[in-house]
Amino acid sequence: MLAGFRLVIMEVGGTESDQPPESILTQDPPAGQSVAIGSPVRVTVATPRTVIVPQSGADGAERGGSGTGGVEASDDVIGQVADLLPAGAVVSQASPAGARAAQGTAVNVTLSLGPQVAVPSLVGKNLGDATTIVRAAGLVLVSTLEPGTPGIVMEQEPAAGTLVSPGSQIDITVGIIIRRPPPITRGPLGPPTRPM
Repeated sequence: MLAGFRLVIMEVGGTESDQPPESILTQDPPAGQSVAIGSPVRVTVATPRTVIVPQSGADGAERGGSGTGGVEASDDVIGQVADLLPAGAVVSQASPAGARAAQGTAVNVTLSLGPQVAVPSLVGKNLGDATTIVRAAGLVLVSTLEPGTPGIVMEQEPAAGTLVSPGSQIDITVGIIIRRPPPITRGPLGPPTRPM
């Protein structure tokens, strides 16, 4: 608008304000004062209010804007990773703590899934070895018997390589031989018999 009056706008700076961004907050010389054509008019424009980004904390102590001194802040979870920290603890955050950001801006964080164990490969192993391996990994073994190669693990759930929490249950199917009774035969004169 000032360009129509052939004045030169010189932006002095921005001031945090609740006014819409780029709104003129102050001007020098003030409105209504006569000046020469081409004179500079210094303005201060509105910028969004900013807050200091809190440390979400590798210890997980602060989440969801807690501890931010009343500042509106929110965590947006952008990922989860296996980590030595307890499940739900903040491992990293995208905006560094202490940086300034517009009020209400989300702070992207990555959360810990907690300590995780990779499920060992058990298929093809004998039951004794599978039991030893699972216990050494800090997991719990539950087995079901099905017809198959005796004593050998045929299936497992969850699959090998899946990350699980310590103490998780691993289900396996172990082969057994099913002996079928011999067929019943009828003798010419007596009751049905089984061969011995």
